[in-house]
Amino acid sequence: MIIGVDVDDVLANFTGALIPHLNEVYGTTRAYEEIHSMRLERVWKVHPENIKGHIHSFISSEAKTLRPYIEAFWPLVSLKNTGHEAHVVTSRPSFIKDDTINWVEKHFGGIFAKCHVTNQYGEGVRTTKPELCVTFSPH
Repeated sequence: MIIGVDVDDVLANFTGALIPHLNEVYGTTRAYEEIHSMRLERVWKVHPENIKGHIHSFISSEAKTLRPYIEAFWPLVSLKNTGHEAHVVTSRPSFIKDDTINWVEKHFGGIFAKCHVTNQYGEGVRTTKPELCVTFSPH
């Protein structure tokens, strides 16, 4: 079976690292416990395009240094050892694909067969995670 695994907040502590960045940008003191949706423009009460630019800036500078969730490593190894094929499936923008692949290899090397970036929030051709995952299943 092919299993899709997200990067942000599954393999990497993305939101935990992003919150201090956005707090600095917007002069706020939001805490992790206040984030109940990834529609962060609603949390910070700003225009979606405004926050998108700040998130892209954060991704460009910080994606390589995100802390991995080491707790994810052994369950993924177990899945691989029992014959499953794990694929990274992330909605990150395509401009960060190489950095994403390098980060995954550094922290979870040898576990993932492929890395798919949907570019859901980037510029150009986009897809969603469900649309991408449907292509994994036999027709």
